Amino acid sequence: MPRSLSPLEEIQLRRVAHRSVMIDAPIAARLLAVALVEEGWGGLRLTPLGRRHLDALPQAPLMMLRGEVPAISSVIASLLERADTRARDDGDAGETLSSGGPPHS
Repeated sequence: MPRSLSPLEEIQLRRVAHRSVMIDAPIAARLLAVALVEEGWGGLRLTPLGRRHLDALPQAPLMMLRGEVPAISSVIASLLERADTRARDDGDAGETLSSGGPPHS
């Protein structure tokens, strides 16, 4: 197996595995040279050695599953919930300010 891959090479190997077309040419050339990827119909694809190397890498943190929903989906859902809550809170504050607050007696 080739020496350890740099973080950028690991990313590119993952991209090849997911059939991304956004592959850095110099890094792709290195992955070809060490036989982790090969030219195939429609672009680069993992070799059996590349598959073993990819399987040995730690799973990307944002792709780990929590229950049945990928973590990235959980992060996005959480951010959207917070944004909705803030928008509602800001809207409520705006209504109070625009109405002039509580009536004076």
